[in-house]
Amino acid sequence: MKYQHFKKSALALAVTSATMLSSMAYAQDEAIEEITVTGTNIPRPISDAPQPITVIDALDIQLSGISNLSDLLRTSSFNSFGSFRERSGSSFGQIATVDLKGLGSEYTAVLINGRRVPGSPLTGASIVDLNTIPLAAVKSIEILKDSASAIYGADAIGGVISIKLKDDFEGFSVGANVERPSLEGADSQSFNLVWGKTYDRGNLIVGYEHFERDAISDADRPYSRADTTGPTFGNTEGVSVGGNTGFETDFSGAFPLGDCNPDLYAGVFTDPFGVPGSGCGFAYANISLQTGNVERDSVFLSADYELSENTELYLDARYNNNETFGRYAPAVGFFNFPASSPFNTLGRDISAFHRFVGHGNRVDSVDVDEITIATGIRGKFENGIGYDAHVRYFDYSGNEFGNTYVRTSVLEAEVAAGNYDVFNPLSQDPVHLGAIERSALELSRDLKTEDIEVGVTFNGESFALAGGNTGWAFGLEWADQEYTDLYDEFREAVDVLGSAGNSAQGDRTRYAAFGEFRLPFADNFEVNVAGRYDDYDDVGDEFSPQVNARFSPSDNFTFRASWGEGFKAPNLIDLFQEPPESFDDLADQVRCSAQGLAPNDCPTFQVQNFSGGNPTLTAEESESINIGMVTEFGRFAASLDYYDVEISNQVTELTLAQVNEREASGQLPPGVIVNRGATVNGVPGAIVNIINPKSNGAVLETSGIDLGLNYGFDAGIGDVDMNLTWVRILDYDQQTSEDSEVDELVGTEDGSDAYPENRFNTSIRLAREDMTFTWNTTYIDSFENVSETGEYDSWLGHDVTFNWTNALGFDGLDLTAGVLNLTEEEPSIDPNPNAGYSDSVVLQLYEVRGRIPFVNLQYRFGE
Repeated sequence: MKYQHFKKSALALAVTSATMLSSMAYAQDEAIEEITVTGTNIPRPISDAPQPITVIDALDIQLSGISNLSDLLRTSSFNSFGSFRERSGSSFGQIATVDLKGLGSEYTAVLINGRRVPGSPLTGASIVDLNTIPLAAVKSIEILKDSASAIYGADAIGGVISIKLKDDFEGFSVGANVERPSLEGADSQSFNLVWGKTYDRGNLIVGYEHFERDAISDADRPYSRADTTGPTFGNTEGVSVGGNTGFETDFSGAFPLGDCNPDLYAGVFTDPFGVPGSGCGFAYANISLQTGNVERDSVFLSADYELSENTELYLDARYNNNETFGRYAPAVGFFNFPASSPFNTLGRDISAFHRFVGHGNRVDSVDVDEITIATGIRGKFENGIGYDAHVRYFDYSGNEFGNTYVRTSVLEAEVAAGNYDVFNPLSQDPVHLGAIERSALELSRDLKTEDIEVGVTFNGESFALAGGNTGWAFGLEWADQEYTDLYDEFREAVDVLGSAGNSAQGDRTRYAAFGEFRLPFADNFEVNVAGRYDDYDDVGDEFSPQVNARFSPSDNFTFRASWGEGFKAPNLIDLFQEPPESFDDLADQVRCSAQGLAPNDCPTFQVQNFSGGNPTLTAEESESINIGMVTEFGRFAASLDYYDVEISNQVTELTLAQVNEREASGQLPPGVIVNRGATVNGVPGAIVNIINPKSNGAVLETSGIDLGLNYGFDAGIGDVDMNLTWVRILDYDQQTSEDSEVDELVGTEDGSDAYPENRFNTSIRLAREDMTFTWNTTYIDSFENVSETGEYDSWLGHDVTFNWTNALGFDGLDLTAGVLNLTEEEPSIDPNPNAGYSDSVVLQLYEVRGRIPFVNLQYRFGE
């Protein structure tokens, strides 16, 4: 860690944070004290919660054998369709997210000590970056699997991840973790220090954690490295048309530019972008990184001080610095190659799609500083009414830098003047090298978010019903957010080859009032009613009601049900972003169908497309139900829940595959445009570009079943606990508008996302004296590929860990060691050879590091 980061962290008193965890850990259904649990502001035991909550403690995290919360989450059955992870080549950079019910990460609220964590400006959304959270700070994690907009407002439609920070640590601990995967790349190590002291009237905890992980290269994986078997571009993998390819200005034909030097390019292939002719390809996947490098330093502090018997001050603070980088092949893009250029021997203007290998590989780096400070006062008045008033300040500042990009206007002038040698980009001619120097660009991106929240909550008891006193809570909240994502002037002017993106900035103020009542109509039956009113100064106001009930006919059975409505305000980036440019893969089924090609024979090409914000967007709305039961006999416990969530008026940006399908059926939404070349003999021309802005009106409905089983017994040789969490998705239906065709997606993938029907985790734990053995499994169901010609195979991974408390006879020394992904299961890949590797599917769902041996040492003393 650099000195300046130590200095920043010391000044910032840095904050605790943490995230949810995977369900390989053990659900805890009992609490030793009445506390405010996730999903309500009325204090109560977790065992009495009327909604499905899974609690994971620090021991569960330790015995999982994983050192990073985002990795733990990725294996969870609740993370049904996977979630975004570190990825090279994305504007999201090296973040990691969580996605309950598969609704999307922006529909999962993440809390730290009961307060909302703002989203990462890298996403421009309410999506929380799990890679900013130090694992050493976490005491426990509560996962609420029911919608909770009536309690927490926007973003809680899919559920809530509530992280509790350590608040009772005594002594000093030092720990380290090392992971060395069997496959190339992704070596990681972490180190932490925690000190805590309990005083007569309070306690103080201060800690530091360093985490780093190496990048993975596409060339180091058989499924992602370049495959040049050809003969068409649609039969290659990791190969782009831009090598060095010329196109007629009306895209009626294509041809290689020059001799397509085999020492530099991947070879000549036919049908570039589906245009008749051939082109010179480039094996970009032999250079690009699959995942980028991550290095994080975090300092955190937690303190409370008892002013009186019923009054307590508290402070949580965290400083975090993230440094990441990604590497991509040299810049590529279209530019005009005029007939007047001395290098143009064709006698006519053409459009060149060219790889700027002379400029060098692109390397983008991101440096982020994040500070969170939350302070407040809580306690009880003499009349028994409880209160909690807080102020939370969040500051995120980030800078992204990219080198070896190309300025379009300068490059075209250099080409027209005959200074840049299009046919030999590695020429050492001083004139050519001068053209490279003048056209080269270093790009920048400045990100900034400031978020201030002030809130107060009151709770207490009132009149009695047959089952006891009623409980109540109400509160007020005010928040102000300023968001800025500024791209450099060159991308703003759309004057860059090899990069895209556009600025977005905005601010909003939110007011909220919320309340809830607990009505115990009988000893074994209660009803809870909640409501929340939110008023946004940019998109208006919304009211979210919720009703849930809990009925226990006996000590062994509990039935629960809930109904609620919710909303989600549009993200600021969705409202205000200028249209960025991107190149994404698409198999143009419209053109292939007109040519008589079967779906499986339709080649995949990169297509230029533009998306962007829409300031007229309105809030999304949701309705959810949850019906379930819990049973317990001795050390056997089971839970079964059915859920159904519908989101209407959803803000959406169609995938290119969906745009292609809607074009074929004549159902393109307003504003979505597919620009093509001229139609010849009834065959639509090749796609020139796609205009694809965000809009309201989409509908998403999903339903599923969550099953949890836990059984423990004394096996003689030790105590055994067995756990199963299983999620089955019954329906996952999308519509681009309320009157459009319904896409039934369960068991399929659409080219950018996958929707497996079943996921489960199992865990068997054997504890004997100071030693514990754990065997965890993760299962992901098979699903059909987008062309309906085959399946991604099912996936089953095994993790084995061993923990030794007071290891080697040293009191306070904990040793945890084991192997993650013991059988070295590889990711499932699309069986369609024309589709090949999809990074969004693979990186969201599967382990890509191979077999991962690890060792974790933690030494604690001075208790």
